Amino acid sequence: MRRAGEGGGGVNRSPGQAETSGEKFQVLDSCSRSMLRTEDMEDQGQVLAFAFVLKLLENQEERPISYMLKTNSMSEKLRWTCALTPNRRTRFLSASAHTPDSPQVQCIQSYSAQEPDELSVEMADVLLVLEETNDGWMMGERLHDGERGWFPCRVVEYIKSAEIRAQNLRECERIQQAQGGGGASRGRWNPKNTSYTPTWTDQSEQEF
Repeated sequence: MRRAGEGGGGVNRSPGQAETSGEKFQVLDSCSRSMLRTEDMEDQGQVLAFAFVLKLLENQEERPISYMLKTNSMSEKLRWTCALTPNRRTRFLSASAHTPDSPQVQCIQSYSAQEPDELSVEMADVLLVLEETNDGWMMGERLHDGERGWFPCRVVEYIKSAEIRAQNLRECERIQQAQGGGGASRGRWNPKNTSYTPTWTDQSEQEF
């Protein structure tokens, strides 16, 4: 890993693979997670298409420093930036925004998570889309429990009707209120014995 502008370091695996590979790594610098920031690179052509800047606002020597990191794909880049700075603003809004304009998808094929940053999804799960890459991955927030993670685009389909998206959000808000606002401070809820039945996408619905 080198400083930004000095060639940059390579990131050759996903955050989950880095955590579970068992390999040893040399620590070049450190800071508290709250002092990390990530930024996209300005358009530098194909060579740096999947690069990003990691900023340490105050490192172990109590000074700011920036590193340029390069990944192998857009999904890998986004997964690293989300792992390093989980509170960063995502491309789309989370469930706490309660807006039917936020894209929603419904699971049409079960998927079991393969990495720690992935989300296992089951048939009929409804999720808000927070990020989407051009190489087949999404990060989503499941409506009925607020769990987040990455999953393949091929296992879901978009809910095109704004009316159905709004109905899904109202139903989740109703469940949250019925349970006494559990998790309301983060815009999430923790269903126990409450049954939540999402609205299925009607393929004949007119696209909004």
